[in-house]
Formats: sequence, structure tokens, C-alpha cells
Amino acid sequence: MAGQSWGRSFAARSLTRRRLLAGAGVGAAALAAACKIKSGGSSGTSAPQGSGSAAAKPKSGGTLNYAGGVLGSFDIQGRTFDPHIQTQSGARSYTLFYDRLLAYDLVSWQVQPSLAQKWEQPSQTEYLFHLVPNVKWQNKPPVNGRLMTTDDVLWSLERARTDDPKFSSRSLLQSVDKIEAPDSSTIRITTKVPDAGTLNKLSTDNLAVLSKETFEKYPKMSGADAAVGTGPFIMKSEEDNVGANYVRNPDYWIPGEPYLDAFRTVNFPDAQTAWGAFLANQIDVMVLNGPTAKDYIAKQGAGFTAPWGADDTIGNFLYPNTKIKPLDDARVTRALRLLIDHDEWVNVYAGDQNGKGGIGGVFPPVLAAWDLTEQEYRTHLEWKTPKDDAVKEAMSLLTAAGYGKDKPLKFTHVANDNPGGQQGTQLLQAQWKKLSQGAVDVDIKLLSQNEIDASRATRSFQYGQFGTSAGPSEPDIWLSAVYHSGASQNFMGLSDSKLDDMIDKQRTIFDDKQRKAAIRDIVLYLIDNGPSTIGATLFYLHAVQPRVQAYQPETHYLNGRDFSWVWLQQ
Repeated sequence: MAGQSWGRSFAARSLTRRRLLAGAGVGAAALAAACKIKSGGSSGTSAPQGSGSAAAKPKSGGTLNYAGGVLGSFDIQGRTFDPHIQTQSGARSYTLFYDRLLAYDLVSWQVQPSLAQKWEQPSQTEYLFHLVPNVKWQNKPPVNGRLMTTDDVLWSLERARTDDPKFSSRSLLQSVDKIEAPDSSTIRITTKVPDAGTLNKLSTDNLAVLSKETFEKYPKMSGADAAVGTGPFIMKSEEDNVGANYVRNPDYWIPGEPYLDAFRTVNFPDAQTAWGAFLANQIDVMVLNGPTAKDYIAKQGAGFTAPWGADDTIGNFLYPNTKIKPLDDARVTRALRLLIDHDEWVNVYAGDQNGKGGIGGVFPPVLAAWDLTEQEYRTHLEWKTPKDDAVKEAMSLLTAAGYGKDKPLKFTHVANDNPGGQQGTQLLQAQWKKLSQGAVDVDIKLLSQNEIDASRATRSFQYGQFGTSAGPSEPDIWLSAVYHSGASQNFMGLSDSKLDDMIDKQRTIFDDKQRKAAIRDIVLYLIDNGPSTIGATLFYLHAVQPRVQAYQPETHYLNGRDFSWVWLQQ
């Protein structure tokens, strides 16, 4: 199994404190006792795709070709290799060459060791992380294979919480009070208040440990020379919208890994072209769209169960910039939400882009256990069918705001210039125009990924359909990073003191039953008062060649960590 061979390198681990509390529903007395328990992660239990037995001995060698770029990775989409200013999905493929203090299992989402081989929690607000000894930086300038130190960890985490709008990572550490190194192998993190999501937040992909000297030498952090970490693969070359080449890191700190000699991401203009390359055995792994997913499932034969991954991102998060007219009017933003047909988003957008989806609301589908059910959403006006009552209410709100057929509401709708962005903007434009009978008239502007990043960071858009990724399956990561006032990914400018108080309170609750009740109240409040919505939630399916062993299904685009344990049947 993918995670199991790695897990044996860190044997004799117990339940994490978070999992212990979740499973036991402990009270105050048990909470105090649980704080003394040393913790570590545990491996997931999903059958790997590809041929062969899960117990087969891994073999070293070979090159794996991944359909990346606009189709499935961010390493060749023109982004900086600075993970601290990326969303989680943007930094996920960077785990090919970066590591972080903690990680998470790709299937169970449980927190796992990484650069911290074990941890303990002496109190509700104090965490001690014990680092893996003798971890080396990749043998590239300017670090040239030196040992990683606690100073590197301290510099990285302090930088990640920089109070600058471009740092998407800063909300992950907003509860942190102090980050210290008591000795040369230990990191102590003290939080201001008890925070149920602390360990999950530290496992998020964009909280990578970086070297200060690399940023000093490459301030723009672009190109293969700037991609220097402690991870399993060394980037040798990279060309935006073309491809990137990686080789095995011979000094990787997990003995024997990675098994692959090389890894390559290749850009394709669309899924159909990549599918042709997959059928010709030129590509080993690719994310599928609706039509290619149908073909792939059909080719697997009877008895095949498609391992759909519940997305941990929001591919079509729809939100206004509430700080810019005319979208600073709550009547307008409410009307725009009511004029969205979620069923059409599921059938047309999700069906074509991914092959599977569900109606969207507040959270990505990986957080379904913390969200309302589809049946519950459908009791609210925005999701009711038919749309007659929602349209009537929307038109009343637009009229009150001064808009109608003779004076239509006009603004620009921005999205990514990839196929999903193009289809989503056209679908939303058509829905608004049809259901409002012309009272809403929007223009479309498509941007490249790096232009999207700049537009959001500077809040220079009016209305956006953006991919948003905050972190693993911990609800407070989303609430604190996306919906809280001033949060690092609150690009819509939502500011609501009552909502902030609700978010702040729920993160201090360690009993899952009580916390779920508090989060339910937040979801209901956002349904009535929030300016944003999700067109449709998405599920992902990847095509995997039979020779690929120990692959754990990815929930979105390329997860670089997956390929530290993947091997090829030669």
C-alpha cells in the first residue's frame, strides 16, 4: 500500500489527539488526559489502482508521465513556485519537491508525520513537534544539499503568516501566538486559544518548509532553478504550458523513496487530446472529464468501481467583489444567487467537466459530513425547483436596487481561460440573462492563471468564477480562510461581525457533535446572508495505466506526495 510502507518508517504511532477526540466525544476530564497523549498519523486504506497486488514489493526505476498543466497540475501554468502565496490546490503539485511539517493521508485525510516525525500536546494550546533527523536540502544552489534546520522551519512558518494580502497561507496560522525552537530538533507552536483544527492546518500543502537563501537568490521564484526543497523529486527543467521534468532525489530522507527514476508533467490543450495520448500509452495518469471518464469506465469491464474523489477544492466558487459597485449592494448579490440554476450547473457543467457533481452551497464535497444534505439545501429558495419563486424574489430585489429591463445591471464576470472557466462563465451569463429577462447583462473576461492570481490578490475584479482551495478536510480551514473578515482567501470582501464571532467560537469546540451543530448554524447564516455560492460541487476520476502501482486516487489535480511511493511494474 502506498502509505503503509512509508508508515513503517515511523512505527508504533497512536491515534492523533484530534482523531481521539472525534471518536470518543470526550468531555473536559478526558480532554485534559488526552492532552498528554503522544500523537502521530496513520496510513489510509484504499486499494491502489493499476495491476498487481497491494502487497507486492516495490521496484525502483522508470519514468512516469502525467497529463499536467491546464489539465492536471499547476507546475507549468506560469505560477510562482512560492507556495505561501498559493491556494492549497496551487501548491499541491509542488509537493513533488517541497515538504511540510505535517502531511495528510490522501484517502482518509488523517494527519500524518512528515518533517515532524512525531508530536505531542502538553496543553490545549501547546504543540511540540520533533523533527526527522538529518534531512537534507536538494543538492542544488544555493543550498547545495546542506542539512535542514529548525531555523528553516521557523523562517518558513513566520513567513507564511505574513500579514500581506498576497499570502494565501496566513489564515491557516491566525490562531498561532508563538513559534519557537527549544532545541535543534524541536519546534514548539503555541496558539492564542484552543483550536480544534491546528494539526490539520499545519498539514496543508502550501505550508511548505523553504530555504531563505533560495528566496534571496530567486525573488520571483520562477523557473526550475528556484524550485528547491527537501522533497522526493528534483525539478530539472520547466517550460510554462509545455512540460516539466523531474528526477529522483538521491538524498531524500525517507529511505528507498521515491521509487521512480523520473517524473514528467506534460501540458495538453484539452482532455480529449490527453485521452488519445493515454490510449497510446504515452501518458500514465490523467484527470478525466465527462466524456473521457465515461470511456475509461467502460473500458475497465464488469466489476469495476470508479474511485471518484470528493473534491477538496471549489472549482466554480461564484462570488462578487462586495467592495466595488454595483456589487456592494446586498440586494444585488442576493438576487444574483437566486438567479442561478444549480441543477443545470450539475447536469451541464459538472457532467461535462468532470463526469460527476452535486449541487453546491458553502463547502466543497469533501466536507459533506459538516455540510447540509442536498435535501436540506433544496428547502431553501436558491435551490428550490422550479425556479419561479426564486426568480420572483430576485426581480423584486433588483427593482428595489434600481435595476430592470430598461436599466439592466451591468458588470464584468471574470474567470480562468481554461475550458471550465469558459463554460462556466457562458452558462452563468445565459442563466442570468434568461431568468432575469434581460435585467442582468454581464460581460465576460477570461484570464490566465497568473492573471487570476493577481486579480484576486489586488481585488481588481467585479464578479468572479474562481477555483478556491483552502486546505484538507477541516471545516475551520474553510471558514477562517474564506468566509471570515479579512481572511487570506476572502477575496469577495465579506465582512460580517456576527459571522466572525460564530466562526471564532466553533474552532474552540473539540466535541464533534457540538461543533457540527455550531457549523450548521454558520451554514444556515451564510445561506441567508452570504454573497457567494457554488455552482456545482465536483468529483474527480483519474485514468491510470495498469503498470502504475500503489497509486492513491487524487481528489483534484496532481498531488506530488502521491508519487514518492508510486512504482512502475516494468
